[in-house]
Amino acid sequence: MNLMPDFDTLLNNIITDYRNQFPAVDTSQGSLVFIKSACLASALWGLYKHQEWVARQIFPDTCSSGNLDRHAYFHALSRTYA
Repeated sequence: MNLMPDFDTLLNNIITDYRNQFPAVDTSQGSLVFIKSACLASALWGLYKHQEWVARQIFPDTCSSGNLDRHAYFHALSRTYA
C-alpha cells in the first residue's frame, strides 16, 4: 500500500485550497496561482520521494546493496552473499 501522494494529487489539493480561500482567483493553467501551485507540488513530491527512499534504507531487507555494505563496514561486520 503506497501512502505517498502523486504529483497530480498534490497539485489538485493545493489548487482546491486556493479556490476555497479565494473563490474568485484564476486557477487556470498558465495563471500565476497555477504556476506557484505546480512549483510547490513539485517540491513536495520530491520531499515525499526522498522520505520514501530514506524509509527503504532503514531496514536491511529493503535497503540498496551499496548501503548494506556501508552499514556492515561501519559496524565491523562482513557481509555474507548466500
